[in-house]
Amino acid sequence: TDAYSGIEETDPVDITIRLDGEYALETVVLYPMKWGNGETFPRDFELLGSVDGEEWFAVYEAQKDVTAAAADNVSVTPKEYVLETPVSIRYFRLRITRHSAVMDATGAATSALGEIELYGSKDTAAEEEAARKLTEARNAATEELKSYRAGKDNKDYRDAQIAELDAALAKG
Repeated sequence: TDAYSGIEETDPVDITIRLDGEYALETVVLYPMKWGNGETFPRDFELLGSVDGEEWFAVYEAQKDVTAAAADNVSVTPKEYVLETPVSIRYFRLRITRHSAVMDATGAATSALGEIELYGSKDTAAEEEAARKLTEARNAATEELKSYRAGKDNKDYRDAQIAELDAALAKG
């Protein structure tokens, strides 16, 4: 969180990660910051996923009253959240709903993470479905263009237009 923003304890903050494709998410690991012995870890948060970046859903139950405080910075341990069933996402969001008990010098609430790790596998079924839909759309557009072309007489076009239309049909 930004030390100069004057955030209150329950002001929500989102951290959003866009993946390079759809993945079947299996595990989320959150690493507390080691400095401060993990005390700046957010207390309440949600783990959310989305396929399109617009509609969000919980990938794990909301976490309340979490602590990552340790005796020293060597003892700080990550928080691991293993999903019961893998879920397909392209976007991951950590929504902090209550910050750590640590306040900055101005009295603003703070939260800090060292790292976010997402584990799962590339969702090839989603990619295959998208490729299938794209092929269907391309084939439908080609058929529509062929139908249009079949209904036209060459005398309606200049030679260059006929060649261009036939080339587009051949390219598909």
